Amino acid sequence: MGIALNPIAIILVCQHGNSDVQVGLLVVLTVAALGTYWRSRDVVLWLCGCLLVGLGVLAKTAPLVIAPILAPGARLASRTARALGVALVVGPAALGVAVILALAPSAVLDHVIGYRSTRGFFGVSGMVTEFGVFDLRFTVVTLGALAALAAIAVAWRWSEDEPLSRPDRSFLLIAGCLIVALLWVAEAFDRLTSVDVRDYYIRGFTYVVFGAVAWLAYRLWRSPPLKPRALFLLVAVIFMLVVAFGPGYGAHYAYWFIPALVATYVLFDHAWRRLLLVAYVVASLTYAVEYALVPFLGAYAVAMFGSSEWMTDVSDYLTVPHRWVIFRLPLLVVYLVVVAQGIARLSKEATSEPAAEA
Repeated sequence: MGIALNPIAIILVCQHGNSDVQVGLLVVLTVAALGTYWRSRDVVLWLCGCLLVGLGVLAKTAPLVIAPILAPGARLASRTARALGVALVVGPAALGVAVILALAPSAVLDHVIGYRSTRGFFGVSGMVTEFGVFDLRFTVVTLGALAALAAIAVAWRWSEDEPLSRPDRSFLLIAGCLIVALLWVAEAFDRLTSVDVRDYYIRGFTYVVFGAVAWLAYRLWRSPPLKPRALFLLVAVIFMLVVAFGPGYGAHYAYWFIPALVATYVLFDHAWRRLLLVAYVVASLTYAVEYALVPFLGAYAVAMFGSSEWMTDVSDYLTVPHRWVIFRLPLLVVYLVVVAQGIARLSKEATSEPAAEA
């Protein structure tokens, strides 16, 4: 009901023709099937999870990154069940692509199999791409505001009984250092060589994703099946990382992980719920301004209230790529903080599971 009656989902489907709502629904159904498998160890439920992942890949290739969550069930299944599970994961997309591949092989290879999302002015890829033309004054003011908010958040967390955990600090430190290093490398190559390192970002990100998926599959293969709440949180964290660091961006990508995050709202502690509420407010304000004033996103404010000079000025300002990257920085910070908190809770789940079994 939350997806079917959500006006934002309706707008995205009707205005942009996006199928990402289907991805979010299939991901939630996958986790539900695997969560039931965690209780019953019924291999049929694991096979249902495999089929739902395969249908998600048929709708969009992004669900491939959550395929490792099938690894614990594969370890416990028979060889015949594993073979059937692999067929259910790759079969729907392989069958769907094979039909059009025979008709237009070059187009399918370039625009389907080789597709890595369209360029979006958000996250790390947007910062790397537009770093050389940032508006210095606006950038300094925005980063100063973000630093102040971060300092308040850190002070607030330290004032509680449970301060920032080690996974929190580790992820945020690594993410910050990685972003700074990428920006420095991109600028250095621009100034010292004729190589545009930004063109290699998509290829490098693809290799990193392949490696991360293989590593995660290996880790989960050696672990017992995850509890439902850990599964919901894990798939949400994975998708948020892909959106934040990926080479492309669209507002509709949020539906890859929003249903799973909604499920975690009732499965984790009160601090997690407060964080999700803050993240929801920041995301809602960002999307509201974009869809209200940016022409190719509909500019609904102009249709509702009529065009005015200030609306035109804001619209012209935001449609400049590097300014849009800066405008979306608070949303990127929200992504990173939610991911950091998610990793911390997943780490607790991983350490408490062996103790519970013992």
